[in-house]
Amino acid sequence: MQNVAVTKKGEKGAVRARVFFLLARQAPIAVIFRRGPSDWVELVKWNTDSDTFEAGQWFHGRIYERRCDLTPDGLLLIYFAHKINLRTLADREYTKAWTAVSRPPYLTALALWPKGDCWHGGGLFDTNSSLVLNHKLDASRPIRSTCQVGLMFDSENTSAVKMIRFSASDLNGMDGD
Repeated sequence: MQNVAVTKKGEKGAVRARVFFLLARQAPIAVIFRRGPSDWVELVKWNTDSDTFEAGQWFHGRIYERRCDLTPDGLLLIYFAHKINLRTLADREYTKAWTAVSRPPYLTALALWPKGDCWHGGGLFDTNSSLVLNHKLDASRPIRSTCQVGLMFDSENTSAVKMIRFSASDLNGMDGD
């Protein structure tokens, strides 16, 4: 049964939505991940100065909130997602799990790194123009947009974490803006 919890007395009740949020380090912006019902996640952008909310995109799958981050200025989001269905299981290029960079409150990938499994994944923004990708070296090549917009890979780094530097202007216009 989806979206049902069993109470202490054995009665069934609705499962409440789970909420997780990330704060930008240098801007009055936060991103809220609203999980529920079941395998659905909604992304909401929160302006903490004006206390206004901008509803964003829904995703049918799992976003691992603790493997996500915002740039210090709050303009970009890196997230790790997992979606299992017949199409993602058959897709060898995009796979069933991936890390992507988007503009909140949307999940449209400006850059996308396929993962294929849930080991590692996600990343952290070091600055507004660099990120640390939590992928093994063999899974650290992007397949979406970043190949054309000048992301630079630190080839000296052979650990599971990959430093990537880019210009935020490189990602402008990649989502139709």
